[in-house]
Amino acid sequence: MRRQRAPMPKDSELPIVDEAPTNPWLRPQAALGAARQALAARAAAYLEAGVAVILCGAPGSGKTALALRLASRRQRPVHVLTGHAALEEVDLVGRITGLDIERTRDRFVHSVVKTRERQREGWDDGPLVRALRDGGTFVFDEITRAPTSVTARLLSVLEERLLVCPSRAFAEPVVAAEPGFAVVFTGNPPTMGGTTALPQALTDRLITLRLPPIQSDEVAEVLAVRTGLAPEACRAISVAVQARQRSTENDAAHSVRPALTVARIVRHHRIAADARDPAFRALVDDVLGPERARTAAGEDAESTLASTAREGAAWQTRSN
Repeated sequence: MRRQRAPMPKDSELPIVDEAPTNPWLRPQAALGAARQALAARAAAYLEAGVAVILCGAPGSGKTALALRLASRRQRPVHVLTGHAALEEVDLVGRITGLDIERTRDRFVHSVVKTRERQREGWDDGPLVRALRDGGTFVFDEITRAPTSVTARLLSVLEERLLVCPSRAFAEPVVAAEPGFAVVFTGNPPTMGGTTALPQALTDRLITLRLPPIQSDEVAEVLAVRTGLAPEACRAISVAVQARQRSTENDAAHSVRPALTVARIVRHHRIAADARDPAFRALVDDVLGPERARTAAGEDAESTLASTAREGAAWQTRSN
């Protein structure tokens, strides 16, 4: 008896599979506090109107996370570039990849061989050009760390939404932005080391938004999303770290990164997120700096040494 083959499903019955590659920059986002939520709403409105925005704040204040949140909410392709002192124009717009050579031989006359050769430069689009072409969101992270020779390329893009052809390898003289194109920048204050003030010609073409200080409940939410720790542990870490940060007078007081570092180590080594736990106190001190934190808290040198010895013994016991 012959087996009958099952009928092939119709195209309409096949499951729909999203084959689009996942953008590694986009990941689950923590909830925003009221102040940052209002700022994000205004930024989204400006981007929809075709106006670029720059999110300014201290290191670790959540600028990049908020920029990527704005980009992902737009439901458009996202292209990211990070600024640094050695950044070049080719990193922004693209680069020549080599020569495409085409050779043609003519043997119409048996005794004569004619060879014709044509050369054309190959080209690989940079993140700005890719965003222009597909109407995506271009996120320029840490633009204040990029050379002005690179950022000058953005003037015509922000004003006329056009990029003048950067190479003869381009097929067209200019690249025009497709509908939906938008630009989000992030930057540190110009008073910080390694940064440069943006030229007025650039700042006149965008809106500057300064991030408010991140609140304790926002830090706890970030820790929960990024590490998977229980909400109670995240709140305890946030309170402990921010209490130490407030005792200092520098930009680190606005950074969420120390709390993230503490949370990751707490999760990995299963440390109790409790201020009474010597191992937890030692961890917070190591991440934030014991002398800086304790001096601001008013502890003298003798008690600092005694406390450090006790906490070191607690870590040794835990590791054994």
